[in-house]
Amino acid sequence: MQKSGGEMYRYRLSKYNPEYRDEFGGYEKNEWTSISDVGKSFDGVILNFEEYMRSEDAYVKSVNIIMDYCKVTDLKVTYIEKRGALSAHEYHLPTFPKNLYDLKTTALYKGVKKGTVLTGWRVDRVIRLLLREELYLHLESYPPNKKEQSLKVFVRFDYLMGIHTNINLRHLEEKLLDIGMYLE
Repeated sequence: MQKSGGEMYRYRLSKYNPEYRDEFGGYEKNEWTSISDVGKSFDGVILNFEEYMRSEDAYVKSVNIIMDYCKVTDLKVTYIEKRGALSAHEYHLPTFPKNLYDLKTTALYKGVKKGTVLTGWRVDRVIRLLLREELYLHLESYPPNKKEQSLKVFVRFDYLMGIHTNINLRHLEEKLLDIGMYLE
């Protein structure tokens, strides 16, 4: 966690245990980093779709916990890049469901753009699309209220989530750890 300019806390939220970081912040343990890793072996253990979904669910739940704590109900898309078409066709393993994306998710993907305000299930689905590398976007609390609540959520490479807020989230560390998430 860093606090910048005296007003924003910057956190890294991930499934990666910080005990395995080197002195430069690099992660030294061999772990999966993408949905495309399903079916591959990591330290002798094959990543299956169910295990992948447990982690994805933890990220979604973490965002909901943080939004609740920050008293944020809506997130606005302030930056967006789309992959093109949804890539469900790339996943052919028998462990993947036939329809990785339901109609709601497909419609949301097609319709989301800069300025879209998301709430409820739409936030959850967009987080999943971010984690699956279908979208790259920034989400910010809406309506913006700099004095009371400020929250920015984005996913970087290798399944790392960035959380920027004017609220200290250290009180959430144990709650997030209970679902397998680390707040750094």
